[in-house]
Amino acid sequence: MYVYQPLLASIRRFKQDRSGAFAISFVMMSGFLLSMAAFGLEGSRYITERARLSDAMEQAALALTAEDNGDGAQRNYDLSSDYFRAYMRHDVDVFKPKVIVKSGISPNNQNLSYVEYRVSGQTLQDSWFSSSFFPSFDDQVVIGDNGAARKFRSNMDVIFVTDFSGSMNDGFGGSNKLAELKRIVLKLSDELFSYNIDNKVGFVPFGWGGKEGANCDFPFVSNGPVPSDVLSGGNYKALERYVNIAGSVAAIPNPVHDIQIPLSAVNTSTCLQQSSSWKVPLTSN
Repeated sequence: MYVYQPLLASIRRFKQDRSGAFAISFVMMSGFLLSMAAFGLEGSRYITERARLSDAMEQAALALTAEDNGDGAQRNYDLSSDYFRAYMRHDVDVFKPKVIVKSGISPNNQNLSYVEYRVSGQTLQDSWFSSSFFPSFDDQVVIGDNGAARKFRSNMDVIFVTDFSGSMNDGFGGSNKLAELKRIVLKLSDELFSYNIDNKVGFVPFGWGGKEGANCDFPFVSNGPVPSDVLSGGNYKALERYVNIAGSVAAIPNPVHDIQIPLSAVNTSTCLQQSSSWKVPLTSN
């Protein structure tokens, strides 16, 4: 009996001794506590990063809508990626964004034509508290979001004022300036008419003056009568003395016919009198 008394006493002391009890429970719960801390801190950071990415998406969509480069343009992807990088400070990589372009007619806005750009993208982020000892986020996390913007197109009137002087026959990009001018004007006109919102296009060719009926017309407000020899000789510097620049700007868009001279009184290189070029008023045709 006496042999077991020391052993029983030791067991009783162990049962009564509470020192270190909390250390044991802390060790048992440490994984859970560290996991909660990691998810709390890292999770809130990722929520913030996603909010920043959402702002980047919205700004990118607005920029693309303003530029309206069309579906599939490389500029759409380059500009969107630039916005991602500007907003996302801690990203490891930016994946190629996805850009969807939609257009149509809105019945709720007086049948206005619109174009809409939808941008979605993802960035790769490094986790700060990733660990294999307790539950946490992966070493790297992909964050994604999207944004959209819509622009309504109202009808517009466009006047092309185009140079048809002899210098337009000079070479340019494998052709000449005149051929490139025609290509651009036709492309822009086709695009304007494709919206079906009553856009109108006008055309004013010129070459040291414009043809206005039987007259050579210079649409400037003048300071006084212009001698015919100034216009017939193509004297640019002499003509400047008779032009009221401030008055000419202020007169826009009203027509001005202060400086006119009969085509019969000017030389053959003036006002395109030897060509079949005529002013075309605003038309949807």
